[in-house]
Amino acid sequence: MISIRRFGLPACFKKREAGGFTLMEIILVLVLITVMAALALPNFRGSFGNIILHTSANQIASLMRYAQARAVTRMQTIEFVLDQEGRTYRLLQIGTEEDHQAESGSSQRVPGRWGRPFSISPELDMKVTQTRFQFTPDGKISPGRIFLCQKDKCCTLSTEDQRSRVLILKGRVE
Repeated sequence: MISIRRFGLPACFKKREAGGFTLMEIILVLVLITVMAALALPNFRGSFGNIILHTSANQIASLMRYAQARAVTRMQTIEFVLDQEGRTYRLLQIGTEEDHQAESGSSQRVPGRWGRPFSISPELDMKVTQTRFQFTPDGKISPGRIFLCQKDKCCTLSTEDQRSRVLILKGRVE
């Protein structure tokens, strides 16, 4: 009789001594990762569009709030101007009689980086009730609305509030 101990077990019955993963374990993990990615991908596609929409709305509202603060602190009328064809917006200051650089009633670019034109993403659809918003030294804002939409999602920027604030509203609020 031949002793198994003497000749040892065949290789397929021996315990693995080396660490690592088998090919089946690696394939199983890859299949699970692929399934999870396929389930999550539709959620991420809409997220990028939402980020562009909300970032653009916040940037416009921030510049409008800056215009209001500048109008009050400098005692000068500031205009927020939208160019729908060029898809840009910018700040202009209205010259006063005390302003020696500009004629009374004329408008010129706000100096510095805040007067440069800012662009709106081509992925967004923009509609406005007016293209010029005036911010006066007493803190008032001319009423109007800006609608930014990305496919079926919209944000409304409104200055029609009675407290002279720039509001960002979710959805298209008429």
